[in-house]
Amino acid sequence: MDASIDTSRDAPILQMMDFAGGVFRTSSLVFYWVNRSAEMFGFHCRGVPHDFMDRYRTDMNRFDPLVVRRLAEGKRRVAWLREEAPPMPGVPAYLEFLGAYDIVDNLEFVFWDDDGPFAGLGVLRNRGEAPLESITIDVAALHKYFEFNMLMHPRQREARMHTTLARRFGLTRREIEAVSLLCAGASNHDIAETMGVRLATEKTHIVNI
Repeated sequence: MDASIDTSRDAPILQMMDFAGGVFRTSSLVFYWVNRSAEMFGFHCRGVPHDFMDRYRTDMNRFDPLVVRRLAEGKRRVAWLREEAPPMPGVPAYLEFLGAYDIVDNLEFVFWDDDGPFAGLGVLRNRGEAPLESITIDVAALHKYFEFNMLMHPRQREARMHTTLARRFGLTRREIEAVSLLCAGASNHDIAETMGVRLATEKTHIVNI
């Protein structure tokens, strides 16, 4: 798990992973956040070895036909490994990598807001588990349910607020930081100390806001 992620906010993610694991009868899932460059970070993993994720992040993700960057380019929200893999170069090496960990299939959910993907969930099928496609459930409806819940995650709500403040009111990153502290009830002195600036600079931010 990425040390930069606030673990006190993990509950909605873990609940979604519990639900998805039960629905698809699998023990292996990977949740991740997505930045504005469509790069994954802040992984939450269940049922996958640490060395699997290390190898994936450092090398094998470039061969993954379901990597979020590629799905984002096609505006994809749900994708199956079995449907995406055949025409892709480098896929045999990726499938061999998965096979070494007894992973035989992957269903990928990509969660979007107005600006693009912000998170995703990989549902992995291990050898001996029921085929993912055999589950009698509307996958598109399940995606909408997961996406709605992740849009309500505190991290994503804050991100939307920051985007609104920047676009609608033209605030800078530092001014948005000051707004957040103001909304939390911080005084001018508290804000200046927290932001590491002089009081006069902090007051300039307030005037601009």
